Amino acid sequence: MSSVHNGSYVDDLVELGHCFESLRNRPVLRRVDPPRGSLTLNNLFQIEGLRKPGEELAKAFEILELRRDIALCPIIGVVGELNAGKSSVVAMFLSEEDRRRVPRGLEDSKGTHRFVYWVPRSWRDSALIWGEFQAMLARAHGSQSHWLLPESPEEAAEVYASGEKDPALFAIPVVAVARALDSLGVALLDCPDVQTEESKEWKQRGKTRLDFLEEASRLCSAVLFICEPAHVRAATIRGAFHRIKKATEGVPLYLLINRLSAHKEVWKMLAGLNALREMVEQSEGVYVAYDFDHSGWQNLVPSKIKEESIAYRTHQEPCGDGDPLPVFFSVPRDIILAGGALGNSRDRLDSCTQSLESLPKSLGPGQIQQQAREQTAKSVLRHVRQFEDAIGNWITQRRQRAAALRESLLRVLQKATRDREGKPKGAISGKLLVEFNEAMWRTAPWWARPLMWVNKTIRKRSATIGEIIRSAKSILSLVRNMKLRLPLRSRQEAFLNVEDLAEQMVDLRWVPESVNKLELLKEAWSGVLKGLSRVESHIQHDKQELDRLASDAWSRLPVKQKAMIAAAGFGAPVCLLLAAVDGGLTVLGTLTAVSGHLPGTIICAGGLAFGALGPIAAPALKDTKLYFTGAFWAACDVFGVARLEDAPPTVELGEERFTLQPPAQIGLAEPLDVFCELDPLAGVYEPTPDIQFLFERAQQIGGRIR
Repeated sequence: MSSVHNGSYVDDLVELGHCFESLRNRPVLRRVDPPRGSLTLNNLFQIEGLRKPGEELAKAFEILELRRDIALCPIIGVVGELNAGKSSVVAMFLSEEDRRRVPRGLEDSKGTHRFVYWVPRSWRDSALIWGEFQAMLARAHGSQSHWLLPESPEEAAEVYASGEKDPALFAIPVVAVARALDSLGVALLDCPDVQTEESKEWKQRGKTRLDFLEEASRLCSAVLFICEPAHVRAATIRGAFHRIKKATEGVPLYLLINRLSAHKEVWKMLAGLNALREMVEQSEGVYVAYDFDHSGWQNLVPSKIKEESIAYRTHQEPCGDGDPLPVFFSVPRDIILAGGALGNSRDRLDSCTQSLESLPKSLGPGQIQQQAREQTAKSVLRHVRQFEDAIGNWITQRRQRAAALRESLLRVLQKATRDREGKPKGAISGKLLVEFNEAMWRTAPWWARPLMWVNKTIRKRSATIGEIIRSAKSILSLVRNMKLRLPLRSRQEAFLNVEDLAEQMVDLRWVPESVNKLELLKEAWSGVLKGLSRVESHIQHDKQELDRLASDAWSRLPVKQKAMIAAAGFGAPVCLLLAAVDGGLTVLGTLTAVSGHLPGTIICAGGLAFGALGPIAAPALKDTKLYFTGAFWAACDVFGVARLEDAPPTVELGEERFTLQPPAQIGLAEPLDVFCELDPLAGVYEPTPDIQFLFERAQQIGGRIR
């Protein structure tokens, strides 16, 4: 995902909203345990707990872009001296057809007595923008309603004049739409006369015309105050300017001087108006227009203005009502205040001036738009955090669900590796039997070593677990006659039994109703045991420790019994163990039970306390831990349950507790497809780089907002 451009934080957030929308069909969450599948943004919108914060964030992004776009189209308020050309300034931004709906004349009946908003046609065509604009009007004027300006010029004039004698209408705005404003990127507020002294009816309302202007100006990016040079010296005009300046505090106020004489250079003419100086200093900028009734005015208009001014073109092709429009262009304030004394005044005027029609491009949003935009930006950031938190909570819940599934699987395995009395079964590797057998021979008494040559050939020929068992069968009766007082039992139980495991899981509802549950579970647990066979190659026993245990075993036997064991043959040393494990019955019986899955690798000591295993109790316990651990992780793989290796479980084995550390570099088992979607939303998920970028970028942008 590409990074957003550097600009205002609102623009950055709008661009981030586009990034957000682009994730609709792209992965935003990846399941890493088990490593299968991903979720798109649309997937998240379908999940309870994520749908609402996700949709709210999408809506917040949409509203922000909407308010950003409205703010990009500034609203310019037009106020000023009566009959100074205020309506003409509004008309210059409109098409010829719409100009007919703007009353222009000297009579009060043709004056402006309502707040009339001229807005782009696209605002009316968009339900979202129109609704937002209506909310802005209500916020500025305190009125939940507005009038639409009629298309008929005559009816429009009546609406314009309707507030003259009815103060109740003054607070209800009028809205007119004009297609020409779309291309110009501007909206206009044609303000009523605010200088006129209020009548008795006005005073009874407790709110002055200036109060209404102050409220309306909160929507404006700028306010234009229009006056004529002939009236600048009048205290009433200057007073009106200062009152409007105060009422529109915080909004850029531009001074427009209309109908300048065409017999002097503009800066010299304005410099001679001392009364104008204070108004120039307090304005954001100054625009002037010559009186086009004076000959030669066109020669004084900068050539740049002639090329770009819409109003200038009306003098070439007069508008429909025959009235040309004033051609306003900017004059730098320092030139006016210096009275043209600056050496390059003419050159600077030609290079720096701009037409009034180009003013909207340099304006920012109005107060209400700015506040709405900032509030929405903060709302977007708040919703981003809420969505991020919701995803984090959901990921935690999915991990908890995976942990519950894993715990259920662990309970099944624990129950299966205990006998009917609840005692843990032992799992002794064939490798341990072979290695202990060899340790017994290495540590045999010196006088018994001559007998070793008898067994040397046999060891080379068949030193396997199967040979040991076969030898043990013939020796078992000898062991019994030794009266070694080892605990003898007759119960035969495998360490892991496929049928028992499958039956335990039938009621866990892990299998779809459409399949044979028992057969499928047997197949799954068979896969677990096949995977478990790989553990054998990773079993390591300490040779020195086995020698020490074997030496200790020899030392505990009477001489007669040592001689009998030495003379008995190849498998005789392990008869100590076989006799301890239920008199050998469990060994021989359960070897057959697991031989289909673990051919000759595990000897099971069912229900035997590990202390009764005599000399190899400690390494046998180690084998059991390893096999149990391998069986658990293999079962997680087969059933598609998250391993959660960063939090391995702890279990009890006899009197010892140990942690099931994941086997390093052992691929235990392949997953069974039917279980991979057992709970597709359970597991360990992590955000993709795309959604992480969105959250991190939002945090960066938020740091720029005070």
